[in-house]
Amino acid sequence: MCARSALAALVLAAACAAAFAQEKLRVTGLYSSIKFGTEDVTGVEIYVVYSLAQSREAYYAIVQCAEGVPGKPLVVKLAVNKSNIQFVVPEDRETLCPSGTFTGTVSAKGLKGKFERMDWPGFLPRKKGYWQ
Repeated sequence: MCARSALAALVLAAACAAAFAQEKLRVTGLYSSIKFGTEDVTGVEIYVVYSLAQSREAYYAIVQCAEGVPGKPLVVKLAVNKSNIQFVVPEDRETLCPSGTFTGTVSAKGLKGKFERMDWPGFLPRKKGYWQ
């Protein structure tokens, strides 16, 4: 009987710890793969922010893509479901981002995601931005 009680307590403690760890995950932050190569700048930077404007909870992302040169930054509304995020990039060649839907999953280490019809950008580590 004591062994069962101890096992039940251990299982409960592990479940509580897992739930607490999942609660602590924040989708807000800066995720970036932008880097300067030999002669050009490449990658993606996504900065996720929170808003409570007019008492409405919402998330937004500032997105910048670079393919040789940095593109025009873009602000998009973000759909968030636990650790999953999604946003739509409108058609705009100046952003250098592929148009369509971006889907990704946030972790403590970064954001793994891709634009529609491609596997780019892949993993974006959570870190300071390229421009900082």
